[in-house]
Amino acid sequence: MTGAAVAAALERAIVRHGQPKSITVDHGTEFTSRALDEWAYRRGVTLEFIRPGKPAENGYIESFNGKLRDECLNASQFLSIADARSKIEAVASRLQPPSTAQRAGATEPAGVLTEVDHRGHRSREFPALIGPNPGPISS
Repeated sequence: MTGAAVAAALERAIVRHGQPKSITVDHGTEFTSRALDEWAYRRGVTLEFIRPGKPAENGYIESFNGKLRDECLNASQFLSIADARSKIEAVASRLQPPSTAQRAGATEPAGVLTEVDHRGHRSREFPALIGPNPGPISS
């Protein structure tokens, strides 16, 4: 995926879920590209990079991606885009723990993730393209 494709996906997510203040990313070429940097500057979104070689700083999503890959992407054949979406959403929703608000009976906007810093503190919320809600944060 190119930086331009990431920026386009983020534009679609913003229309649907609202704009984040910042996004935590790794040092993949799609995130270090000029296209994404320009998009973030124009939108006023801060790109917060984890330290190189420290995927544990983004451990929740790294764990989620690994489980999704093992339990769905490597184990399934997709007959169409609709079939892929259906299977991926089913596994993603199963991997997603309930949030504090959901456990309390409240509802949260669909597709909103809570970003957690490397110390486990809730730091921001941002729209998800596909992914889980990390649930409660203990201080």
